[in-house]
Amino acid sequence: MTFRAKAALWAAGLFIVINLAGGVIAAVQGEFLHAGVHAALLVLGVYVTWRFGPQAAGAGTVAVPREIAENLTRLEQSVAAIGVEAERMAEGQRFITRLFTERTAPRPPEGE
Repeated sequence: MTFRAKAALWAAGLFIVINLAGGVIAAVQGEFLHAGVHAALLVLGVYVTWRFGPQAAGAGTVAVPREIAENLTRLEQSVAAIGVEAERMAEGQRFITRLFTERTAPRPPEGE
């Protein structure tokens, strides 16, 4: 991140803090229109910082090393396999529960 980008980010942060404090002070003093203006400026400042901040310019992206990417892929596959096994066990429990409930249900007398 360049010095200019860092300075702009600091200025935006300062703008947000000043409007937050100004809005709180105005609301405490009962000047709700004044507090509303500060709130609108606060929302504007947060939006501009979010929209044009370092993440929007791609400064926050980092190249992931190949080894870490492979490890994450294996981890994802392991979690998926655990999910499949958990669903299989749940299906087995549902089957056993159904067998027990059918077994304990009264049967009609034989021969009728």
